Amino acid sequence: DMDGGPTHLHKILTNKLQITPEIFKGVERQWNDWSTLFRANILSTNEDLADAMEAVESSDRCVTQDSLPEHLRDVSWNLNSQLRAALVAYTRDKAQRIVFGVPDRKNGLECWRQLTNHYCKGGMSRS
Repeated sequence: DMDGGPTHLHKILTNKLQITPEIFKGVERQWNDWSTLFRANILSTNEDLADAMEAVESSDRCVTQDSLPEHLRDVSWNLNSQLRAALVAYTRDKAQRIVFGVPDRKNGLECWRQLTNHYCKGGMSRS
């Protein structure tokens, strides 16, 4: 089912399972805990978006719709601007500057890729 809409992701981020991530300010040692919680929130919202986030984490190329695995393209791209909005909402300081540094203001997956590349040095959160 294609449920979406601007408030959908935010509603789930705040309601589902009652796990709202803390605000991430860019402190390296807090990245693993914060990103795990943030990812869990997205997973409870939309598995395709969570899979797309995982798919881009270790990439060193800018995320485009065509660069995503084909089965993830439509849904995750439709939710992409909501992902960016969530990243803006749940980051501050250095981390938020990385998000704001992505020129495409609708490309949350690219923001996520840059954050994970910065804080994981190439996605070490995945084995």
